Amino acid sequence: MRDYLRILAANWMVIAIATVLSAGAGYVSTLIEQPQYTASVKLFATVAGDSGVRAAQQGDLGATARMTTYQQMATSSIVLQRTIDQLKLDTTTGELATEVLAVIAPKSVVLDLTVSASEASRAIDTVNALGGNLARLSQEVESTDDGPVAELVPVGGATGAQRVESSIVDALTLGGGIGFALSAVLVLARALIRDRAVHRSQLNNFVEQSISTSVVRKTVT
Repeated sequence: MRDYLRILAANWMVIAIATVLSAGAGYVSTLIEQPQYTASVKLFATVAGDSGVRAAQQGDLGATARMTTYQQMATSSIVLQRTIDQLKLDTTTGELATEVLAVIAPKSVVLDLTVSASEASRAIDTVNALGGNLARLSQEVESTDDGPVAELVPVGGATGAQRVESSIVDALTLGGGIGFALSAVLVLARALIRDRAVHRSQLNNFVEQSISTSVVRKTVT
């Protein structure tokens, strides 16, 4: 371990330069990357029932139990394909799924639906269409002769989008960390491949081993 540390110390300038350059590359990447925008809508789960207290309690439990299913339906191929067809998007269901985030809080009957896109208008249009298609699918799945027994109801619609700002600190840290680790590994690999002594203690060790070997051979002889 001491030898490895000595190798790194002897090549500290190379490692430092590589770290700084990598951190700079991380910073530049934040300047040239394509901007991202997010838009969100909320959908509220309701269950049909009487207006009594017990019925309301049972309805709340029923809505809560359905939330995980509704969350999975948000990125189902049916909802995604309907959204693509409605907006005539030039994408696939798999690609659109990577832009969608559906979140539910524990014991909550509210689904937060968020879409990320490179344009604010696309994020807004997509999340509104996605929320509408998800609500309609929930009605179809829960449909009975007397109407849906449960459904998702959009709470308003998205009217604006937020730009996702990249963290410069994270980019510098990640870039610098990768540069440091990679340069350290390469420096150690180069020294091991060349297989040479880099410190006086190594030479002393080689000499002692040689002397010990010679003494053993003479004793045996």
